[in-house]
Formats: sequence, structure tokens, C-alpha cells
Amino acid sequence: MKELIGRILQQYGSAAEVAVTGGTQTVRAFIQPVTEAGWESVRRTMRAIGEIPRGRSVYIGPADVLPEADALVRAGGKRYRVQRAERLFFADEALYVWGLLRETGGTADA
Repeated sequence: MKELIGRILQQYGSAAEVAVTGGTQTVRAFIQPVTEAGWESVRRTMRAIGEIPRGRSVYIGPADVLPEADALVRAGGKRYRVQRAERLFFADEALYVWGLLRETGGTADA
């Protein structure tokens, strides 16, 4: 299952730089805003993870890169701060990282 998710991220994800201890790591990830249209369905499906504040983006990335709270993520010309991130497991295997990001403003080059 982890390999399948990894292939999906590689094929369909976008390039992102994630700040980690000692530098940055480039990954392929999904970063999508939580929009008003999708708010109710996201809230229903993610209720077990906790409340999702409006104006945030959801991050789905590889299981081996776990961003710390307040770490910087750069993708698509935007900068984000990690609000929370955690690995999701199935049968004791970490499959991917789910995170909640807050856009910081500015550009990714700033």
C-alpha cells in the first residue's frame, strides 16, 4: 500500500520543499486549499483528526518526511507554515503524512 501511495505522489503530486532539521528536503506532495465548496465534506471525513480552521490547505506527502509544527513548506510559488502534521498508519505501516498548512504570504523565493 505504501508503494502505491508513493507512486501516486510521484506521478500526480507537485514538487514541494519541506524544511527539516538541518536543511530542506524536496518531495512530491498534494497541497490543496480547503475551499468553501468542499468544507462540509472535508469536515465530515476529517472529524477524527480534529477541527480544521478555514483558510488552510491540506498537505499529503511521503511518510518518510514528517514536517515539524511551524516548519516552512514552499510549493507552487507559495509559502506555508505547518500547523500540524502526522503520519497515517495502516497495519503498523506509515503510509503517508497528512498535514494542515497556513499560507504565510510572500513568494517562495522570498
